[in-house]
Amino acid sequence: MASQYERELRAVLAGIPKGVEAVTRSCDTITKARAMQVVKRPFLVVRAAGSGMEGSGDLLALRGDICFPI
Repeated sequence: MASQYERELRAVLAGIPKGVEAVTRSCDTITKARAMQVVKRPFLVVRAAGSGMEGSGDLLALRGDICFPI
């Protein structure tokens, strides 16, 4: 079962405007504008196979030639 933190992070990385807005409510205008850039170039976010096992990430975020486990 995904935690609330994981769902929020997935929404932000996937570029979902509501998700980005939710986590930047208390930020200043410049920081919000920078965070909203992910809406234009979102990541593909997927749950990793075997997620939750010790030493492995739960999510993979991919965009172009960038891929990182979370």
